[in-house]
Amino acid sequence: MQQNPYDQIPYPSAPLPRTHPWKLGGIALLNGYTPPARARILDIGCGAGRNLIWIAATMPDAELCLGVDLAATAIADAQAFAVKAGVTNVRFEVRDLATVEGEFDIIIASGLYSWIADKRGLLQCIHRLLSPDGVAYVSFHEEDRPWRAELLEHRDPSRIPDLADLDPGLVYHDAMAEISDPVSLEEFVEALPADLAYVCDARMPPEETFHEAVLIRSGRGADADPRDLYWVTQESFPATVQLAEAPEEVLDFWSAPRAIVRTAGERPIAWEPARRLAAAGDSEIMNYYGAMVELDAEDAALLASLDGARAIRNEAIEFFAQAGLLVG
Repeated sequence: MQQNPYDQIPYPSAPLPRTHPWKLGGIALLNGYTPPARARILDIGCGAGRNLIWIAATMPDAELCLGVDLAATAIADAQAFAVKAGVTNVRFEVRDLATVEGEFDIIIASGLYSWIADKRGLLQCIHRLLSPDGVAYVSFHEEDRPWRAELLEHRDPSRIPDLADLDPGLVYHDAMAEISDPVSLEEFVEALPADLAYVCDARMPPEETFHEAVLIRSGRGADADPRDLYWVTQESFPATVQLAEAPEEVLDFWSAPRAIVRTAGERPIAWEPARRLAAAGDSEIMNYYGAMVELDAEDAALLASLDGARAIRNEAIEFFAQAGLLVG
């Protein structure tokens, strides 16, 4: 049996904030569509699962968080990290997408479409599994990197200065992949099943050469009020504030409030996954809004101790609040 190349060289895994159900729900709201009422989430090609684990950790009431991938080592890594972070409402399976059954309100397919041969099959599976009011995210690239041809000819990343700081998994699986098809937005939309419609790109404004397509069931009428959005402003960051109209200098928008605080209280409480990761000795801690925060050993030990049982205030605590590591 041929070994999966992602078992041989792991692909880096990290939270992808624009795939979060509240972000995709916010995009739906902004375009006049009601976001999904339930939270059944499918991450296709989830790899080592950091994105889905982060999503599940911020949505403890989610009905289902399922990640599937064909790389057994990546799935094992995802399962171990979920245990270490104390995230119990997530499931990872070594599984072909064609065998997945059920209905999902959020479907994520990040970094797949341009790199697989059966693009139509992926879209058909999304069409089959997406709930009537669901939202899907599919990313793909529109242009090859200018150095890809040279890299494929010589198979030597050291010849390309732009690759010096990239993770080997990115170089091998993205830049040197056998399949890496540039796809225009027009070609992507044309390939969609009749019952799926492109709404916009999750990145606003969209990147010129890389698309993050947001899809819904076609034929849905605009029936939501965008004023229900939770806006993130410079003043409220990283917290959210609900306003009737968009305030000035909007940084982001979500369809639900975030349980994060901007300033530390008298008895600070660390976000549970961050506290557990700090206690496990990790130096890079996943925060509530999908970024990695680097802490030294002293600060990590302090964060691991913040369970609300004692009163404490110092500069490190204030930093934790600003870095999205404390909850209310």
